[in-house]
Amino acid sequence: MIWALLAAMLLLVDGCADRPRRNPLDARADSPIDLADPLEALAGDGFVRLRWDFSRFDDLLAVRIWREGGDQLQRIIFEVDPGDTSFTDTDVINGTLYRYGLRLGIDGEDELAIAGEQLATPGKEHGWVADAGTGLVWRLTPDGRRGLFARGRFPALAGLAVDGRTGAAWVADNRLTSLNRIDADGTLHRFGTRMTSGGSVALDVVARVGWVADPADGAVYEFSLDAEGDTLELAEVDATLSQPIAVAPSPKGGVWIADAATDRVLWFDELGFRGGQWEGLTGLLDLDASDTICCQAWAIDGEGLRVLRLTPRAPVRVVPFPYGPAKAIDVADASGVAWILGEGGLVAYDSEGGILLQVQDVPGASSLYADEENGQLWVAGETALSKITLGGLTYRTQLTGFTRIVRVIVDPGS
Repeated sequence: MIWALLAAMLLLVDGCADRPRRNPLDARADSPIDLADPLEALAGDGFVRLRWDFSRFDDLLAVRIWREGGDQLQRIIFEVDPGDTSFTDTDVINGTLYRYGLRLGIDGEDELAIAGEQLATPGKEHGWVADAGTGLVWRLTPDGRRGLFARGRFPALAGLAVDGRTGAAWVADNRLTSLNRIDADGTLHRFGTRMTSGGSVALDVVARVGWVADPADGAVYEFSLDAEGDTLELAEVDATLSQPIAVAPSPKGGVWIADAATDRVLWFDELGFRGGQWEGLTGLLDLDASDTICCQAWAIDGEGLRVLRLTPRAPVRVVPFPYGPAKAIDVADASGVAWILGEGGLVAYDSEGGILLQVQDVPGASSLYADEENGQLWVAGETALSKITLGGLTYRTQLTGFTRIVRVIVDPGS
């Protein structure tokens, strides 16, 4: 019974060359079996979960999974019952690349090797992606090779931030008045609020507070990350705003706000007092700051033509950026290093504005996240996400199948 299917598999191209594959982001693909990819490898924290499905066939004698990689010089073979459809490999090391494949024992036939090897790199980090084209928010495997699950559909995704303590993602949408939390297990909580529309979201994990911009109502609200129930209590920041397009954390519960309609950035300290205001910043696009290092923010204005460094009681400092127009900022919380992504490449700046690193021709210019804890840089274009190793700047993985990425953010797993 199984032979016709397997014979078709053998006609496929062996190995990991480019060939048609099931979209790893297809939420409807519940079963991993198809002619191109009979095996699915999902990396996790200290494990790799392997899935297949040959349960419809009754002439299997054994399913054997082989593994290469790590410090093993020879292939490791795992044999499971022919009726099994999954196996979890826990004898792995985070950050190590492993290669898996299938061999089948068939009644009356020689052992058959199945085309289609799978790669997996276990780790503790998880990427989250907001894909505005489909309205889905994805949680990815640590290696960024596959989507674990997607939640939505959101009509106009605008804000995405992750709580590094719980692993949950907070999501805001321009057409919804609710603020949404997606837990690490996929549970979706919709909190009713008094917002008119959701916008940019920022979190201070240490202080256990978050902020969400309401660009339609000209307001920024503070909320608790530990909220329960159906309704989320919002405390409005005491400021006259017109169109807040970005918010960013400041240590101990302070907040930075970029107000595009009034061409200014404001900073409020942990007591809620206005500690700084910078005006004349036309064409504001993005803003970010560290939630542990006080007190500095980075912004993009001039429709991407200027990169700005902002510190209290000091004028705006324009920092040279060679790969403009600039599109997105991520400021690393622990180091304060500012990563700026543009159409031609990216630059990392130290706290004084000095250039630490330049990378030309980065694939994608929609969003980025610097996971310095795990030594990874996640860079998104509209339809693809790349994961780059900071040490040596080597490309680890690329995941395609998105439609319009507006935000990528990472839970480092700490």
